[in-house]
Amino acid sequence: MDCSINIFFRANAYAAIGTGHVMRCLSLANAFAGTAATTYFVGHIDDVVLRDWIVRKGHRLVLLDESGDSDNAAVWPYWAKPQQDDWVVLDGYAFDMDDHLAIRRTGARLMVIDDLPALAHYCVDMILNQNFYAEGLNYPCDGSTHLLLGPRFSLLRESFVRTDVASVPACATRLLVSLGGSDPAGVGLTIIAALERVVDIGFEVRYIAGSSNPHLDRINTAADQARCAGHRIDVLPYTDDMPGVMRWAQMALIAAGSTTLEAAYMGLPCLVVVLAENQCAVAESMEAADAARSLGWGDRLDVVCVAEELKKLALDAPAREKMQARGRALVDGAGARRVVEEMLRERS
Repeated sequence: MDCSINIFFRANAYAAIGTGHVMRCLSLANAFAGTAATTYFVGHIDDVVLRDWIVRKGHRLVLLDESGDSDNAAVWPYWAKPQQDDWVVLDGYAFDMDDHLAIRRTGARLMVIDDLPALAHYCVDMILNQNFYAEGLNYPCDGSTHLLLGPRFSLLRESFVRTDVASVPACATRLLVSLGGSDPAGVGLTIIAALERVVDIGFEVRYIAGSSNPHLDRINTAADQARCAGHRIDVLPYTDDMPGVMRWAQMALIAAGSTTLEAAYMGLPCLVVVLAENQCAVAESMEAADAARSLGWGDRLDVVCVAEELKKLALDAPAREKMQARGRALVDGAGARRVVEEMLRERS
């Protein structure tokens, strides 16, 4: 039986770190719809689109300023502090064991959403790592800590609804490009330059550039040049309908972050690029499972090699069919609901 509960999601989103931490918290927060939970987002969140999504979904938004305190989980506005038996969900690499202890002293329960064990000890009630490789990780934590590891607990947005398996064309021409919410290194410019070199396949591209992308003007200029090579490229700062875009696409080139879980669930064949250290293991594990091909680090991409890989996957229907099947087998879409059930059970 549900009882009244406050859940505080403590995460940041700004150009230097992207929007991924807040986005996966938002997926989990949305899964509490229909329960007696009141959900709060507390953090330094620059992205106005993301702020709007949070509020439109009925969550309370508590913004912190740009000072270093935004990376200190012990900093809370006096009117929005966790109390005894509330839940706090921490998502961010700047938070450490001192932050864990400060939150635990309030009497609140603490979950950490994580990607790799980076601390000497995790003083928490629950650890959630949704990544493909997570089940093999060894977290240093108390014996009472509840571990939710692997894609069985993947936090997909509620708008992701799987349909029948799409047929695999002999040549894939509809391409999704998505590199997260910001792409500070400008990797997308390399990808567009690579498309210019593919002259014997006319791609129709939907490039979700990211609402915090600092290179949007340059990307639009580069896209105009790539159109001269015979490609149709639509550059969008963001989309409210990523599931629809993924159903439309026949292949994708994406960052090796949370979007990989969504693509796997939808059965979308992918090339993946690494934009942060925590994404290395994601790219490696997806490639090992034949669910994607890794292009390596985004800031080391070679334009010619990317062009070759795009063409290679577009023309390799058996490989795309295998990726489709493997991805759908890895992610079943019920992860967020499972996490909600575990959190409510821990509190009962």
